[in-house]
Amino acid sequence: MQVIVLGGSGNYFAPYGGVGTASSDPEVLAQPVLHPEIVDLEGPGAGVWRTLTPHESARTYHNVAVLLPDGRIFHAGGYKGDSDIRQPLGPNHRCNVSDNTYSDVEIYTPPYLSPGARRPVIQQAPAIANYNSSITVTVTLEDDDIPLDPATEIEYGFLVRCAAVMHHFDWDQKSMKLDVLSRTATTVTFAPLPSLANNGSAILPPGYYMLFVVRRPNATVGWRVPSVAKFVQVI
Repeated sequence: MQVIVLGGSGNYFAPYGGVGTASSDPEVLAQPVLHPEIVDLEGPGAGVWRTLTPHESARTYHNVAVLLPDGRIFHAGGYKGDSDIRQPLGPNHRCNVSDNTYSDVEIYTPPYLSPGARRPVIQQAPAIANYNSSITVTVTLEDDDIPLDPATEIEYGFLVRCAAVMHHFDWDQKSMKLDVLSRTATTVTFAPLPSLANNGSAILPPGYYMLFVVRRPNATVGWRVPSVAKFVQVI
């Protein structure tokens, strides 16, 4: 599993009149972090953070990053980092949104989608996934000219709950890795979801999820490569 972190500030940036880290000056400027970082939690090199190509804008306080179904990242909002944008405390206690916040959106493409990655493709997946039941998908590979059965290239699946972000955070966020139970030449069956009797609805609450299948690293691309997601309703 790979985790990517985008945006933020190198200090405690308090735009509403608070005090920044290690400073008594109430007018502390943001120190925007422009270079995303990624870490693989499994396999060779696990736990090592790697710095990626920078994004365009200083996405500090009130920025949002959302995983899209195609594996790219929607990155938006945030106060500008090139000036002190905090307003004096007053009865309204608010910032000048039009002057001091970014209203644009960046679509960030992580390195696991680099040219030549040849992503797995979910040709068929169930619209509904039941607790205590397995999930079977039919897969191919983009521009498939590899003399291997496509299903052998799939390392695991992943369910990621559809995003609902507010003030940086998504309290509803859930995800679950799906280990491979069995496979044929073109299909992969993942291990059953947790049962209701074993707290399945707390581990993986009912609702809509993005289902990805993830291709194992290969000699051409050293990253695990995800498919475009299919939407699945867990009930």
